[in-house]
Amino acid sequence: MSEHKPIDMAPDAVRPKGGVRDYLAKIAATLPGTVYAFRLAPDGTLSIPYAAPSLTELCGFAPATVEADAAPLLAAMPEDDRARLLASMHASAERLTMWEQHFRLQHPTKGLIWIAACATPERASDGGTVWHGFARDVTGSRRDDEARRLAAAVFNNTQEGVVITDPDGRILAANPSVSAITGYDRDELLGNTMRLLRSGRHDQAFYDSMWEAVRTVGYWQGEIWNRRKNGEIYPELLTISTVRDEQGEIANYVGSFSDITLWKRSQQRLEHLAHHDALTGLPNRLMLLTRLEHALSRARRDKGLGAVLFLDLDRFKQVNDTLGHPAGDALLIAVANRLRERLRDADTLARLGGDEFVIVLEQLSDRDRAAALAKELIARLSEPFELPGGHIARIGASVGISLFPADGILPDELIRHADAALYISKQSGRGTYRFYRDAAPVMKST
Repeated sequence: MSEHKPIDMAPDAVRPKGGVRDYLAKIAATLPGTVYAFRLAPDGTLSIPYAAPSLTELCGFAPATVEADAAPLLAAMPEDDRARLLASMHASAERLTMWEQHFRLQHPTKGLIWIAACATPERASDGGTVWHGFARDVTGSRRDDEARRLAAAVFNNTQEGVVITDPDGRILAANPSVSAITGYDRDELLGNTMRLLRSGRHDQAFYDSMWEAVRTVGYWQGEIWNRRKNGEIYPELLTISTVRDEQGEIANYVGSFSDITLWKRSQQRLEHLAHHDALTGLPNRLMLLTRLEHALSRARRDKGLGAVLFLDLDRFKQVNDTLGHPAGDALLIAVANRLRERLRDADTLARLGGDEFVIVLEQLSDRDRAAALAKELIARLSEPFELPGGHIARIGASVGISLFPADGILPDELIRHADAALYISKQSGRGTYRFYRDAAPVMKST
């Protein structure tokens, strides 16, 4: 039986030359960080008796500057980080447990950087503690982690709904606001598509155009109507963006949206107030002029006849003076309602302000139709009004009438002529109506 000789695991060709320290230095030079030994002496002195040359690149300190005293390195740390590092090191020394810390350090050329360090402790013969470990620059990964943390915070806390889908539109992620807006739980959304929310108000051509913009331009933004889980249809401001990979292929779609129901209501309210009287809800002067312009256009096209009735309340000031403005406001609302009851849907009733109302009549067969309506409205407004608090108000009305196109072809001109006729009507004793071109009152109420 032959005798086996032990294998030489360290032949001369690979035995370290120049001592173990140089050998370790060569190995350390290949690592993406620094190998070091950190010593806590019995008197509390901190030093770094050994560090690879890469310490200079990592921390900005040559190994020789901290070999006897680590104070310069510790001084480069923010106070909070230094206090935390020393406390953890003393705890590790006491228990001889693995030490690991992340801390900041002011590098002389790189600025504030993050260092990750770990080391294994052992008790020295003099009662001190020596750690053998490794440190590396983790600034980039810390920044990446911080960026991811901030992105996650924005994703989870933004009031906008955010959805991430795959290229086929299947939902991969949805933030809590999506559930708050749509009523669907996250589990109901994942793996589904946003077609789940379609309201039915848009045709396929709308969606085809939207996705064509997403694919070609890279994004689409606009208003869309969607449906919540409970069936309620709501308006939404939606943005869809394309995310492409390094090869330029579509990797994801990101949709962000917000419920604009309240904004829509506010917008509608503002638009209403811009064109309507705030007290009575009737069209104001601006809308009156627009509608009268349209009426004039139709009259010219159809060679038709129309009229503008300018109506002013009699004795309205007495109600305000004796019963107060709240009673006057209640009276104006009641007058508006009483006038509405007698007019056609095609007629326009507007309040110019105070106790002045204007009526636009279209498609009249003759002027007598305007006269008959003026007479009827005067009679209706002569009937008593019951106001809040049990008060009874008795007023009247006077009316001035201009005809179009005979008395004018511009809205302001017709209103001005009807106002002039109203002035003559009032001078004639109130409770009457008067045509612009007539010289004598046609009727006086009894």
